[in-house]
Amino acid sequence: TDTSCRNNEIEVELEIRTDDWGDETAWELLDGSGNVLAEAGFDSMQGGKTYKPDPMCLPKNGCYNFKIKDSYEDGLENDGGFTIKVDGRVVKDQRGFDFGASHVVSSINGQCQCSQVHVEVNTDRRRAQTKVFMYDWDSEEYFLDYDGFGKRWTTYDLFACVPRNRCTALDLYDRGGLNSEGITVTVDGKEEYSGWLDDWEWFADIG
Repeated sequence: TDTSCRNNEIEVELEIRTDDWGDETAWELLDGSGNVLAEAGFDSMQGGKTYKPDPMCLPKNGCYNFKIKDSYEDGLENDGGFTIKVDGRVVKDQRGFDFGASHVVSSINGQCQCSQVHVEVNTDRRRAQTKVFMYDWDSEEYFLDYDGFGKRWTTYDLFACVPRNRCTALDLYDRGGLNSEGITVTVDGKEEYSGWLDDWEWFADIG
């Protein structure tokens, strides 16, 4: 597809190469707030194929993240992988690696004017007991306040764009403990915490 983006836009191109189990692979393109801009769900792709979604024109000053998922939790094998291009330039080319259940490429266009915080929550059977709060320590302004975990044994991805010059705290709470695969906290693509949640975890100066 011929895409002509405006001067205030970037062109984002994705190429997804499935391994032999393409139905296990899914992907999402997200904005800085975690809203899905484009996606392909599980069971939508075949094994050993290359998929090239139509290029997308997105606001140049936006913040964008790419997430790839594998339902069998063993990543992409052999020639499986993905390529991300922004304005024709390859910003990420990944082939054959075991990323487990999911992998996030943060700030694919390098324009995020904040720290990108990604909180991955894997619910257990008591999903309604889990809550996540992220807030400015001084002003108590909330960047993230979420307790809408409606499904058991499900992975939820929460994103927040946190100003770098402010002290931000992150509270993770579960009244009975989170006994599934737990919680992973990533800041600007770097994993800061991964593990089970006994009942409460608190992090200061996120971002």
